[in-house]
Amino acid sequence: LTDSTSFPYETIPYFPTPTVPGHMGRLVFGYLGDVPVMCMQGRFHYYEGYPLWKCAMPVRVMKLVGVTHLLASNAAGGLNDKYHVGDIMIIKDHINLLGFAGNNPLMGPNDERFGPRFPAIN
Repeated sequence: LTDSTSFPYETIPYFPTPTVPGHMGRLVFGYLGDVPVMCMQGRFHYYEGYPLWKCAMPVRVMKLVGVTHLLASNAAGGLNDKYHVGDIMIIKDHINLLGFAGNNPLMGPNDERFGPRFPAIN
């Protein structure tokens, strides 16, 4: 990134601090070529004890500042034996297993600035 500025998560209201090693905990703004970008250096997880609404907060903040496209990375396993460590995959859909336990990041009061409470996810 060029012309970048970063903000530690702890300086941003409602952002938790990641506890996973290697997750820096910074929100970075800058340019990739001539395209303005916003990057997360580290993320936080439900398994770290944070409520889902806090885990979803960065995406909501991105929407408020005008982000229209999101590129997410993660660590995932694959059942296809043709997949190799480091392969890039496209996620077309997912199964919300947390939903079976009654957990959903869309629970609680709905903020209309973020659109419909239950948008299509496929």
